Amino acid sequence: QVKNNIGRELQVSSNSVMKSYPSFQSSSRANLGYSHVIKAGNSAAIPLQEETNFRIHSLRGKLSLSTPGYKRIDNVIVSPYQSAMFSLKRLKRKHGKRRIYRRARNASGFSPYLTIVPKSAQLDVISLHIRTCVTFRTEIPVNIRIVRLASLDHLRKRGSKHLLDLTKKNFIAVLRQLVEGAPIVYEKKGISESIGKKNYSSPIPLDVLDSSHFHCLLIQDATNSENNSWRDPILLTKDFLLNPMHVGEITRCHAMSGILVQKERLNVKNSDAKDKYFADNASNRSILRRTAWDTTILCVPFFLLLNSLPFPLMVRTWAYSEGDEDDLWDDVPVLDSCESNEWDLSSDDDTSFVTPKLRGMLSGQFHYSTDIGHHDYFTLDCVGRGDTLRLSGINLRQPLFIQVSQYVETADERDAELMWTSPLQLNLFKLRTGMNSKKGVLSLPKRVLDIGDDCDALVDVSVEERIRMPICTIYSPFWIMNKTGMKLQYRVSNQSKRYFDSGVGGLPIMIHCGKSEETNKAYKNASREIYVIPLEPPTKSVLQSWWDFSCNGELAMTKNALQRRGLTIVDWSEKIELSAAGTSGEVHCKDYVLNSSIKSLVGAFHSTNLITLSPRFVLKNMLHISITFVPLLGSLHEAIARSRQLRKHIGHVDSICSFNLLPNQSTVIYNFHDTNYGQSVEKTYRWIAFCVNASRFGGSFKSKWHLIPLEVMTSTYFGEHDGINDTMCGILEGKVHASDGGSTVVSIAHAPVPPFRIENRSNIHCIQFVQDDSDGVVFELPPMHSCGYCWDSPLGKKRLRAVVIPKKKSKHYRLRLALKMERDRHIKTAKDVEDNGTAKTADSVSSDDDSIGNTDVEPIVFAIKRGTRANIDSAVELKRTTALNHRNLYTVNSRSYSMNKVGRKKDLPCPEMKTLFDYPNSLDGTAMESNLFAHIRILAGTKILSFNDSPFLAEQVELGTTRKGGNFKSALCHIEFAGVGISIMDDFPREVMGVVIRDIQIHKPRGSIDSTAMVRHFQVDAMLPDARYPII
Repeated sequence: QVKNNIGRELQVSSNSVMKSYPSFQSSSRANLGYSHVIKAGNSAAIPLQEETNFRIHSLRGKLSLSTPGYKRIDNVIVSPYQSAMFSLKRLKRKHGKRRIYRRARNASGFSPYLTIVPKSAQLDVISLHIRTCVTFRTEIPVNIRIVRLASLDHLRKRGSKHLLDLTKKNFIAVLRQLVEGAPIVYEKKGISESIGKKNYSSPIPLDVLDSSHFHCLLIQDATNSENNSWRDPILLTKDFLLNPMHVGEITRCHAMSGILVQKERLNVKNSDAKDKYFADNASNRSILRRTAWDTTILCVPFFLLLNSLPFPLMVRTWAYSEGDEDDLWDDVPVLDSCESNEWDLSSDDDTSFVTPKLRGMLSGQFHYSTDIGHHDYFTLDCVGRGDTLRLSGINLRQPLFIQVSQYVETADERDAELMWTSPLQLNLFKLRTGMNSKKGVLSLPKRVLDIGDDCDALVDVSVEERIRMPICTIYSPFWIMNKTGMKLQYRVSNQSKRYFDSGVGGLPIMIHCGKSEETNKAYKNASREIYVIPLEPPTKSVLQSWWDFSCNGELAMTKNALQRRGLTIVDWSEKIELSAAGTSGEVHCKDYVLNSSIKSLVGAFHSTNLITLSPRFVLKNMLHISITFVPLLGSLHEAIARSRQLRKHIGHVDSICSFNLLPNQSTVIYNFHDTNYGQSVEKTYRWIAFCVNASRFGGSFKSKWHLIPLEVMTSTYFGEHDGINDTMCGILEGKVHASDGGSTVVSIAHAPVPPFRIENRSNIHCIQFVQDDSDGVVFELPPMHSCGYCWDSPLGKKRLRAVVIPKKKSKHYRLRLALKMERDRHIKTAKDVEDNGTAKTADSVSSDDDSIGNTDVEPIVFAIKRGTRANIDSAVELKRTTALNHRNLYTVNSRSYSMNKVGRKKDLPCPEMKTLFDYPNSLDGTAMESNLFAHIRILAGTKILSFNDSPFLAEQVELGTTRKGGNFKSALCHIEFAGVGISIMDDFPREVMGVVIRDIQIHKPRGSIDSTAMVRHFQVDAMLPDARYPII
């Protein structure tokens, strides 16, 4: 698809067709050899495949372009990736019998070029936009108009017929007089910045650029008003637009017209012979001949206003019109010096026979400017949060006044009027724009806007780097968001003003922490620190407005008060550095602990730091049963002593600090109970002491209180016992981790996998093991049994001590023996009752009762249920005889194991085997002495300590045959892929960085455990235009 944007007729065909018509060079017969004739502003779909049923020549690879009055351009390659430029050359004309060719020079100074810009329209379709080398593009809706000027003899340089003297003072005043009453040759309305619309740019017509007359471009803002004034005229010449000599008067003209001239050097396609010659002679001259400037006239607004506040604003802007002596022309009146015949050139300078005529000239229409630009300027607009207001019609040489109010939309479609701020005067003429490019400043001093009691905003006026126009940003450098569930008060360092925050939501507290309103230096030296103090205790109703129920579950509030025993436990916190973006930490209001996180916002709010105050500690109960917890503050030994005390007895003070947390409930911890009543020299930490409120066997059993340290982000495992056999009936995981907001979250849940597992793979030996600590509980493993395990005292010595015991001394053997004796006694009692003829009592046992002969459950449970004194005494005696202690594990045959490293461990000695009766499972009854082989391996995240009769398992683990998937050493792996590309975008959006990795190979040969990874190419590209090192 070819779109014609050159402003005149365009003829398109293929090279093969044009070669068959070599005589069709003149414009009178050129249409006979072209397959498509595209009028100005139209497009035509050109199929690339063969069309045999239609009289349309197929396009095969390359195109030929032509426009009347110029030579044909051949070898135009259809490429969807690269833009290119093609030089236009005029045709020679015959005058009588002689061929006369005079080199004509156009007035604009631009060499005639065609620029071809390929764009992907849709699948299998390439759109070629063919335009001139000068394009007009806009960022605001405008109307444009091009007028032809009269003779400019009084502006020409001395001794030159074609060059203008651009250094004359008040050059823009001359152009204003020349465009009045000038004929209009081109006009286009409704050019918008939106890419979705078709008219977001407009190329300058070829007849204007290659004309012997001078032309001016006029721009009018396309707003709702019909009488908008025209901006200052723009002379369409190369020297005026590009300004290679950096003339200050021309720079001022660009600024007053609101344009920015951009240029890009593109490749110029020549003939194959010339391209080969230029490639062989790669000099600076050949490079300049192979490339040319593609120029873009960008229309920008005169003033940008960015709203970086979290609510919309009503903005009033106005300026007073004052006469400027620089706009006056002191020379001979321009219009009086232009006679009626000066619209055409003289006979000596007439080059009309080689200059293309203007197509589409608006006959009978002349340009006349309105007088709106001489009146005072005033606007009233609404700017949404994060939006940018673009203002035009502002004189950058005059001060601008601005007034701001918060915008509130009511239900009855009427806007509520709030308090307007005091007017601020912005001296735009002091900025380093085109009006004052040498002595101007890049930014004006920041000014303060007091929009409300809790909203202190700043006005920052600076020069926008891209368009070099003033941009005014209304922002508050610091937003404070209260999510603590309490009413807080803020105090800024070295200021007497106080800020009150209810914490119920809504807009944040906005402060600027500035001391002065006049200079930037005083503002930069001002302190950026605040202090916080709670005013009221936290409440559930306030905290629920910020609570995340989907993540944290139901909220339960503990008993919190700002006083304890008549004394205040809160005070002003330490200072919070508001400029420390990207940090988070604790805020200590005496005994109360809060969390503060500071982060920089992005996009339109990039000048603002958000300070979020939230709870520091959150406790979540993810169990199916309730827990009771007490927050503690003290050293390690004090916390352990307090947990032991809580297991024995909960005092009055502890009952006040304790709280019962139901399943799937969460709570916030603000302060901790101090356990240091003396003068301890140890470092204090914060702990969560908790116990599980589960039912236990035995009335005398006390639930163990576990300790979770809050200073380290890690997981701690705790074992729960049933209270009868001292077996571990469950493993809990206390996980301490940080949330996205910086708070510390403590979750108590069932461990998905145990951290350790103990295996007894022996066929005949019983093993007892215990943590080598005073709080450890002795465990016993019968032959061919295993169990999950965790440290009984996570804060104690983390070593495991094990010993092999004789079978008759094992608890398992004695328990089965005691059960057999108890069963025989009950049978005998029942038989005696039956012989005496007495009726069966409630204490008797029949064959219908539950059998306890084949169970391993402690018989004390059944004894307590039966309730007889004899049975209870017997059960207590049985428990005393079967209880395990630490004495048996600290013998010569015991061994201590560290669970940190995997691999072979010390062998565990076994007792001497004497007779076959003692060990009925042995093959013979001979006396023997052996060892159990110990080995630690990792499987599915669990460390397994295994005791075996032979070293076979340890050998197989080291060989890798026991791993899931087979032997890794015998595996073969070879992976190759072309590469990976990663592009990082920001919120504007624009591409910030690109990472490219090519030819990645991963290879692992058979028979080895070594793997090799190779990368051929690694590149990091910085996509920002001002990057110091764009490619790494």
